[in-house]
Amino acid sequence: MLNVERAYYQYLDAKALLAAEQVSLNEARTNLDSAVQRRQAGVATIADELQARTALAQAELNVETLEGQIQTLRGALATSMGLPATLPFDVGSLPAEVPAEQAARAIEPLLDQALAGRPDLDAARARALAAAADAARVHAELLPKLNLQGTYGHLNYLQSAPGPFSSSYSANLLLTYPLFDGSGRRARLQQARADEQVARARVEDLEQQVILQVFTDFYSLRTAGQRIVTSRSLVASAQQNEDAAAARYRAGVGSILDLLTAQSAIASARGQEVQARADWFQALAQLAHDAGGLPGAPPGSVVPPGAAPSAAVAPAGAALEKGQP
Repeated sequence: MLNVERAYYQYLDAKALLAAEQVSLNEARTNLDSAVQRRQAGVATIADELQARTALAQAELNVETLEGQIQTLRGALATSMGLPATLPFDVGSLPAEVPAEQAARAIEPLLDQALAGRPDLDAARARALAAAADAARVHAELLPKLNLQGTYGHLNYLQSAPGPFSSSYSANLLLTYPLFDGSGRRARLQQARADEQVARARVEDLEQQVILQVFTDFYSLRTAGQRIVTSRSLVASAQQNEDAAAARYRAGVGSILDLLTAQSAIASARGQEVQARADWFQALAQLAHDAGGLPGAPPGSVVPPGAAPSAAVAPAGAALEKGQP
């Protein structure tokens, strides 16, 4: 499930980055048109037009690169779901809003759930209990054993009338104690107790690892949420700077370099905001995995509402089962 979620959000991340890069591509085309018109009007040099064409070519290259990555990531997502990489399908887009504040309010419920419900931790505890039972069994073999046996017999003599009979009773009380067996049993006891200690130590070590994993995932998720807020502030500031640079350039009081620099900054800010959202969802999936789920979420739910894959995958899988292309 975690591998599917990772592939899913990587795919959505690439699609959102492509949408952001296409906005930058449209802006680069607008800048080229402005540079051409200004050169034809005699208020700009050929250098402005060439620089705008270079920026446009770079934006086109970025779009083409992302389109190729999207195809690769879609194939990886299909493979993680157990489907052929060539199967045509699509899923939803990266959500614009994320419930960052509601997802990770307190770490204590996550730790409690992880320590109580992690399957690997339950398995380690079961192995420790089995080792303790084995040590108790080996220890019992060294103790004296007291056996009590009893018999009862009744004998009737055959004759026409009831005749005499006899009864017999016997009881045996047997005490056995191993005096010497070459220290084999004690060696087995020491080995069993050592195995028990190792199993208990593994449980304690795994518990500490689980706590560290949940602790790290929790603060990674909170950091990812803070990055979303910061990146959106960065996008707003960069957009204002780009608008001002474009207005100055069209008014003839700014240079093409200032405009291209501002547009490069806004393109970078958009990419960081998209990456911050994708990182948040991946951090949430990792936290749900390491905590054995999210407290209060429905069974099997590891993503917030609105972030689940769309139903477009189901028809593709159904067509595959029927043998259709």
